[in-house]
Amino acid sequence: MTALPSLDDINWNAHHIRDLTYDEHSPPEYFNLTCTYLTKLTINYSRTHRPDAWNHLAELVKRNNNSLQELTICDPSYTTNSAFWTSLSLCLQLRKVSIMQAKLEGSAIQAFWKGCMGLQSLIISGLQVHGVFFGRHRGVFHNMERIELESIKSTRPVDQIQVLRRTPNLRSLHLYGDMGRSVTIPTLTRLLVDGCLPFLESLHIFQTDEFSDDELFSCLQAMSRVTKLAISQCDFGWLHLSSLAGHFQWLKIFAVSGCESVTGAAVQLVLESCPSLKLISAPRIEASVIMNGWRWACLNLKSFLVSIVLDSKEYSIGCQSRMVYVQLARLTQLRVLSIKSAREQETQGLDLRLESGLYQLSSLRKLRFLCYSGTIQHISLEDVQWMREHWQLPIYPVPSRQE
Repeated sequence: MTALPSLDDINWNAHHIRDLTYDEHSPPEYFNLTCTYLTKLTINYSRTHRPDAWNHLAELVKRNNNSLQELTICDPSYTTNSAFWTSLSLCLQLRKVSIMQAKLEGSAIQAFWKGCMGLQSLIISGLQVHGVFFGRHRGVFHNMERIELESIKSTRPVDQIQVLRRTPNLRSLHLYGDMGRSVTIPTLTRLLVDGCLPFLESLHIFQTDEFSDDELFSCLQAMSRVTKLAISQCDFGWLHLSSLAGHFQWLKIFAVSGCESVTGAAVQLVLESCPSLKLISAPRIEASVIMNGWRWACLNLKSFLVSIVLDSKEYSIGCQSRMVYVQLARLTQLRVLSIKSAREQETQGLDLRLESGLYQLSSLRKLRFLCYSGTIQHISLEDVQWMREHWQLPIYPVPSRQE
């Protein structure tokens, strides 16, 4: 095992350190580093560390209060103390805090929210709170633009609505798991109608209980602009799509998963109506829809992650592939192309061979990632060599269960 550098050696170069990570291998004396130009601090602990470590880390944060911009904490073992969170309130440049695992109790709860006052981004994916989650804090988070909430366990009821009501400039909201169930779509809609979230334009909701087309329709109607929409487990119907149509000119990301009601026609409508679209991820689109639809408007698309199913009985697999490639070839800014499998038993996917028109994708000079799955391919060495020559990318085949 390589010997760790001494504290003196590190401190000699401390003025060069910008990104610092503590983990279970960091010796106790490392808590006394004299860094003063840190921009990013990551704390990954285990049960072997001393509880007083947070006092030393508080002093480290104070020494970097003019430079620290990002903090990440993953420490399920010890309860963070108020001194540490209070030190964050002194950081003039701090913009992002990510909590993967941490514990709060007593005065640390109030200090935590005080330390978050100047943030632009707050991510909580694992937090245990022994007390009232929001404490006695009454401040408004004027700089907060992005919030991600996944798992918050508290000895008292957690009211996330209090947090959202105090973020008047919030632009991006991510709700996962338990948080997606506790902050319901109707509740979010009421906040929008009440004018509490006038600038919200990015909505990501995953692993939630299913919500209806009517509920999502009202929510999208209440948003003044939608640039990013990512949802799962919803009843995605034409009513929902009609409310999204008013935002097509701004839409940059459209991602739906676990929504069996999403049709190929709906995906096609997004592709041909959204000139600013950068990423699309959807369960499937039929080749017949692509071939018979209008020309796509999303010519600046960078990521295409949709299962293309060859469904025509009139044309051969090679002929359908060739006609689909004509449309894909127009996406000259494409960097990611993932031809997934909508269902495991389906083998009628695109034919990745030159004889089936693959050569038409020579226009995709910026392509950096190609993934195909659920489709048995019979490509030759010539086909592979062509891919490597024209795309210069790694190719990741995902074997079908039938193989």
